[in-house]
Amino acid sequence: PPRVALQVLPPSTGHCMKSLLSVSALALTLSSVANAQTVTSLPDLGNCVYNTSFATGAGNSANVAITGAQPRNGNGSLELQMTNFAQPAVSMCGSTVTGTLAQLSSLSFDYLGTNPVNTSPTIRLIFDAQYLGNTRTFNLGWYANSGAPNWTNSGNLTTVGSSIAGNTGFFLRLTGSGGGQLLRDCSTTGLSGGFDDRRQSLTDWLGACNGAAGALDFSQAFVKAVQIDQGRWPDFTGTNVNYVDNVTVGYAGRTSSAINFEVASTVVPEPSTYALMAAGLAGLFAVQRRRRRQSV
Repeated sequence: PPRVALQVLPPSTGHCMKSLLSVSALALTLSSVANAQTVTSLPDLGNCVYNTSFATGAGNSANVAITGAQPRNGNGSLELQMTNFAQPAVSMCGSTVTGTLAQLSSLSFDYLGTNPVNTSPTIRLIFDAQYLGNTRTFNLGWYANSGAPNWTNSGNLTTVGSSIAGNTGFFLRLTGSGGGQLLRDCSTTGLSGGFDDRRQSLTDWLGACNGAAGALDFSQAFVKAVQIDQGRWPDFTGTNVNYVDNVTVGYAGRTSSAINFEVASTVVPEPSTYALMAAGLAGLFAVQRRRRRQSV
């Protein structure tokens, strides 16, 4: 955390105690935000955050932006807007979110969904693994399929249970054209038809995808990105907007990191600043007048 230089004048004992309390409070504040990462622009090259939206066909569009329409903490959040068959998405690939899949210990985000029937805020873990002798990209995703007209926290998703037909757990997708294919299990013949999304806990997926009997092997899989997007059903039409903020990722042995989306603020001088500038200019003008009189 940044160091803070303080100039201490000889105070009374009471003032000394106040100074110590102020310094302690400042240290606690710095400590609490040391693992927070603020993103104010897309793309954000420094924080490795990119717009990865896609839309195909006439009349389809996907847009992502950091706006103040539905602020969560601070003055903004990530806004995801889609029209018809499209997918607004943002991928985060910095060191704060990448790590070994088996070591993932915390994963959560805040979301607000305006149309939970056909679209849902979704978080995905993007990683590579061997599939039929080739390295392929997979994603394990979780989506909120319940109404969220107000800001809701997903909770730690690494602890959610499995549900074949329920509304918990992660679905597994093999990335490819047209959004890829869902997998029912870890076998090489486990491709599902349509939207047969078998959802399981991360523990169950890792336990099943262990390389035995030709199955997929996720034991050494490395999460290379975390994606936030707006999941959608293929028959969705119309325009929908969802909001996301405070994406938190943590791995065993590492402190969790939160990514917060904020609108870039424009610094506007306060009235006292203008008054100080005016006083300074008046002083310079007075000095110049005095010098002119003395030279006459």
